Amino acid sequence: MSWVYTSFGGKVVNIRATMFDDPSWFAPFIEVQCAEKLPWAETRARYAFDREPDSDAFSAACDEYEALIDSKEH
Repeated sequence: MSWVYTSFGGKVVNIRATMFDDPSWFAPFIEVQCAEKLPWAETRARYAFDREPDSDAFSAACDEYEALIDSKEH
């Protein structure tokens, strides 16, 4: 019952990296629902929220990610 792909209003796309044949290139940027994760489960994501972030915090993180991607494309 795991989802592979989710889109949030066209701005954010969420893909399960565990579904990749080779996930070694993948690095998470935002993780949510961290309040109940196991203490040893670390992703080094730039943003980690205990629960679903409020829209302002999520938008700010998404904007930073978008700027990062844009800078790498140029």
